[in-house]
Amino acid sequence: MNVYIKIEIKDREFVPRTLIAAYLAKKGHDVYVGDSELFEKYLKNKILNPGIILEKSLSPVKSKIKYLKILKKNNFKIANLDEEGGLNDPDYKYWSSERYSNETLKIADISFCWGKYDYENNKKLFPKFKKKFHISGNPRFDFHNKKNSKNKKIKKKIIIIPSTFTLTAQKRLVDEFNIYAKLRKPNLDIQREWFADARQRSIETFDLLDLIYEIKEKFNKLLIEIWVHPKENIDMWRKLIPEDNFLKYTKIKDFNSTSADKSLFVFTGSTLGMDVVLNNRLLVYYNPTKVFKGSTIPIKMSKKVKSTKSMLKIIRSFFNGKKIKQTFDMQNYIHNSKININASSIIADKIDELKSKEISVKNTFLNNNLNHLYAKNYIRLIRQKLNYKIYNAKFPPFSKSEINNVHKKIIDFNKDFKKIKIQLIGPKLIRLNKN
Repeated sequence: MNVYIKIEIKDREFVPRTLIAAYLAKKGHDVYVGDSELFEKYLKNKILNPGIILEKSLSPVKSKIKYLKILKKNNFKIANLDEEGGLNDPDYKYWSSERYSNETLKIADISFCWGKYDYENNKKLFPKFKKKFHISGNPRFDFHNKKNSKNKKIKKKIIIIPSTFTLTAQKRLVDEFNIYAKLRKPNLDIQREWFADARQRSIETFDLLDLIYEIKEKFNKLLIEIWVHPKENIDMWRKLIPEDNFLKYTKIKDFNSTSADKSLFVFTGSTLGMDVVLNNRLLVYYNPTKVFKGSTIPIKMSKKVKSTKSMLKIIRSFFNGKKIKQTFDMQNYIHNSKININASSIIADKIDELKSKEISVKNTFLNNNLNHLYAKNYIRLIRQKLNYKIYNAKFPPFSKSEINNVHKKIIDFNKDFKKIKIQLIGPKLIRLNKN
């Protein structure tokens, strides 16, 4: 059975979605993992054989509805795992109206939920389709159950700030709004809401910049690392505050380079906060201008600070060895926060149940899948080598070393995956199947 797994932001989704692919390949499926735009283009050109496709949202916009209808017309089964989960919005009802509708749920076959929180909300908001929702968790949290993240050997004291995309975004705010307007045709009230949100995010960025300067002044030898959001331009951050011996920028979110008693995380509300808490790191929500009035799930998990003075006091106390309590029941929101629950395995099992003889087409060079995919991606590989810039910042091209590293990571997760072959087909497409 062909299974297609879509990725929008590679830094965030590649490893966890490849883990789902590995479980499916183990079951005998022929699995393709790649750029969401690439899959949609191939689908419209009828290059892909029928199969099961794992989407990342069921947004009720015209272009998405049209696309989902094409999938159904071409005899595809549709699964969905939303990459936001509704946990980072204070108004779940409003958030869900942007991600689901009765029309899109009618077309889809199954939609996975992060935990009881979004599962129960979805059932109440879409009662006609409550049987299509299933609790799985998100595979990005599966690795937290496997690795030892205490790292007692790490001695360095460090403050880590996960940034959110605002002033340093790849797209300008006006470009973002233009895209938003084309998709949803907002009225004046919705436009004002969007502008208020953009204003809030900009103020949050300036608050963080002020805090960075304060930390550098008061703790001149304390390391600061900015974990740059995938949608941000790291070079623009370097222009705002240049790097030095004690300030670094990175797009690699590596908790293994941190320790529970030497690493303090300061954030403004992103979903990465949940990863921080699951890794047993101290998480502080910094909101000195009180620009954000609501409360999201990541914020509820954190220690709240509303002034620069209080923030500096916490930093001093923490690095002097004072233990700051942080307790939160995660399982209601993240099903696989509990040890021995693997979202990737649960999702793979449910996708496997969607298989049927009607859509089972074996891929060979004689039919319309592999020959087209290899031919088109061979040209893409040549263009990549010629440095032809055709890639967006959200999904830079795969490299062989990157594929090898991911293969090693999933084998470390489950030794059975030694039998799984990962093949680089093109700059933005890989294939997983049994050796």
